[in-house]
Amino acid sequence: MHSGKRILWAVLLLIPLILASPASADEIDDYIPDVTDRVARISFITGDVQIKRADTGEWEKAVLNLPIVEGDEITTEGGGRFEIQFNAVTHLRVAENSYLRITGLSDDGIALSLPQGSLTLRAVKFNIDKTFLEIDAPKTTIAVEKAGSYRIDAGRPGDTEIRVVATDGGEARVYSYNSGFSLKSGRSAKVAIEGTFAGEWNIDDASRLVDEFDTWSLDRDSVIAKRLQTAYYDKYYDQDIYGAEDLNDYGEWVHTRKYGYVWRPYGSAISQYSDWSPYRYGSWRWVGPYGWTWVNDEPWGWATYHYGRWVWDNGGWYWSPYGYYRYSRSWWQPALVVVQIVRNNVCWYPLPYDYGYYNYNHHYYSGKPRRGRGNNNHNGGNSPGGGNGNPSPSPTPVAPPGSPVRASGRLRNGQPPLMSVPPQSVVSIPSSDFGRGRVGQK
Repeated sequence: MHSGKRILWAVLLLIPLILASPASADEIDDYIPDVTDRVARISFITGDVQIKRADTGEWEKAVLNLPIVEGDEITTEGGGRFEIQFNAVTHLRVAENSYLRITGLSDDGIALSLPQGSLTLRAVKFNIDKTFLEIDAPKTTIAVEKAGSYRIDAGRPGDTEIRVVATDGGEARVYSYNSGFSLKSGRSAKVAIEGTFAGEWNIDDASRLVDEFDTWSLDRDSVIAKRLQTAYYDKYYDQDIYGAEDLNDYGEWVHTRKYGYVWRPYGSAISQYSDWSPYRYGSWRWVGPYGWTWVNDEPWGWATYHYGRWVWDNGGWYWSPYGYYRYSRSWWQPALVVVQIVRNNVCWYPLPYDYGYYNYNHHYYSGKPRRGRGNNNHNGGNSPGGGNGNPSPSPTPVAPPGSPVRASGRLRNGQPPLMSVPPQSVVSIPSSDFGRGRVGQK
């Protein structure tokens, strides 16, 4: 669901950006994008799950690989469950009939609120000296102190107690409204939130409280652990490109002379899509601070559509975790595409390998304050940010020295050349349909 205001912006903000004189690679290696808010993703979903963005107030259907940002609210109905991946080693799972708020999401840490329902949290690594992870339940706050597994049952409106469980080495500090205590691994606590004994707690053995939701969460832990065992973090891609561990199940890494190690999808991973090409199957969704964002249909596409570049080489599509210009960190981007409006149609195609990112959403932010660089809300890496709240010009896409698109120090026509991709890889829809539903029906 999108408001009329945002549909109007679909036409205005996607007007091709006239690019300035190209900068050298050294000048943009350490650049900071216009928007740097930290982003998580829905990494598993089943059943009826709805999400409401802080800047829209409208409920819409949540889907796999949907970006999650600070201020989002997510609910599940009977049979609905979802998992949020915050980074390569931190996953949150929410049960049916639950309500979750993302109250804080920054490099400094994660703050969540669970007014109703149940969740489990798995943190494979956690350093309390560098970050925080806190979850509010009714009249209670749980502050994670060690890596491990946690479960919180907030109950339903009218319930008089909540439950907190720590296992697998986990340890948390639990604060009721009038006191606090430490919960050790292997222990469970019931905290009274109403009545004569409100604020008091009872400690028990965690092993007595396993149910089907716990079993499902453990199964998900096993799946993720196996993927991480075969992942290529710090070999083909860095820690910022979380979600790339999904790729091994759907494709293979190959070495090319021109691009180094790149990933290509198996034929079986794209055979269900007619005339598959990158950015053809999915939808444009409005995501808080970033604006229009590509949400892919392919289950494996989180990393490949928000980092790096798709390249057409030797008759096939390959994904490189980095473009020609590798920055000091891998910034999450809403999409890495060239966007144009041609005869009242919105057209897009993959941003070429030789060009730096440009913010096609830039016009939405011109002259408007926004979150991001001004409040140090970065997208999941460890590098500090800078700058102030006023937008700066979008980063300038650049061509390598000697590139035929260089002419008198400027890029010809102000945009990357269309001949860098096959003609059938350009996706086009009427401007009036932009942001209203899925693109590229199977």
